[in-house]
Amino acid sequence: MADVIYVSYDGMTDPLGRSQVLPYLTGLSALGHRIRLISLEKPGLPIVDGTTVRKICDHAGIDWHPLSYRSRPPIVSAMLNVAALRRETLRLHRERRADFTHCRSDLAGMAGLELKRRCGVPLLYDMRAFWPDERAEGAAWDQSKALYRALFRYFKARQRELITEADHIVMLADEGRKALLEIGPTPTAPVTVIPCCADFDHFTLATDDIRLGRRGELGLAENVRLLVHLGSIGCNVLLEEMLDFLAAYRDRHPSAEMLFVTPEGTAAISAKATEHGLGKAVHVRSASREDVPQWLAAADLGLFFVRPVFSKKAASPTKLGEMLAVGLPVVTNSGIGDVAAIVHELGAGVVVPSFDAAAYRDAIEQLSRMRIESLQLREEARRWFDVRSGVAKYDGIYRKMTAGAVRE
Repeated sequence: MADVIYVSYDGMTDPLGRSQVLPYLTGLSALGHRIRLISLEKPGLPIVDGTTVRKICDHAGIDWHPLSYRSRPPIVSAMLNVAALRRETLRLHRERRADFTHCRSDLAGMAGLELKRRCGVPLLYDMRAFWPDERAEGAAWDQSKALYRALFRYFKARQRELITEADHIVMLADEGRKALLEIGPTPTAPVTVIPCCADFDHFTLATDDIRLGRRGELGLAENVRLLVHLGSIGCNVLLEEMLDFLAAYRDRHPSAEMLFVTPEGTAAISAKATEHGLGKAVHVRSASREDVPQWLAAADLGLFFVRPVFSKKAASPTKLGEMLAVGLPVVTNSGIGDVAAIVHELGAGVVVPSFDAAAYRDAIEQLSRMRIESLQLREEARRWFDVRSGVAKYDGIYRKMTAGAVRE
């Protein structure tokens, strides 16, 4: 079994850490792998979150080493965070030699790459996305400004190093894998596609009492259709387009409303909804991981639109697997990783080809003709998104890397 140092730039007290790191690591630990977990934890989060994560790690036999995340000063703080990850990774390896590092994302990968160069420790690069492109395309790094152009070039160079020097690469979508092979550099290591999975034991089918209870909290009658969006409203999430879709949906179903379940940005969502004349039809709720499945249970349809830029070819929205796990059909757009192919293959909803009234009306018409049974949808989605299948794929990679059969 592998002795692994897992490095994450995301915190385990963040929603992403709870949903997209810990379920995999607890599964891998149960299979006998020894895991030392390094993460960057944001200050100001409730103490109970840290306590919960500590209990999860202790129960699973994961050795958790949380570090403090820095957010200021801008740019410099990111490099300080990477330096902290490098120091801790090196310290843990010197304390007990690791078989390899498993690094989630580019910034964490920089720590693992330095350890490989200094000590010869193999690197599993969990790429996640075309991260520098994502920052530039989402306007976080405005390419009209010299500083951000320099940042983009710097981190694209670091990403190329990770691609060429990693011993195994994990990507989230086959479309992203194809794009990587087209644009280069061509990796010499194996590339495995593992989408963002969901814990099907946590995201379960709705019971009538939970569904009615949550709808009651929103003041909704049982016959009112409810759309739901899950997750943060980041720079590439198309909030206004989703509100336009809701308006089109209300042309056919006048009483329909929409729920945004998000950890932040509630004021911005409410303001945009008011601008679109939908203030009374839009609800915004913040929810713990434990509450998210119940809010999804209140809905009839999942909705998410993402800007279909180059970086999104490598994307796998966490929300898709979680919505399908609770048997919720979805409306989304093309150009997001393998999402369109998956939705079409599963018959899980509708993919809009463009963001305009005609496309929305056509999608709503298609939905009216579809008969989607929740249990069947959930079971068919398992082969794509059940976290157990993700754990099995990582277990296979861990065994190969431990055996030294890394490059094929």
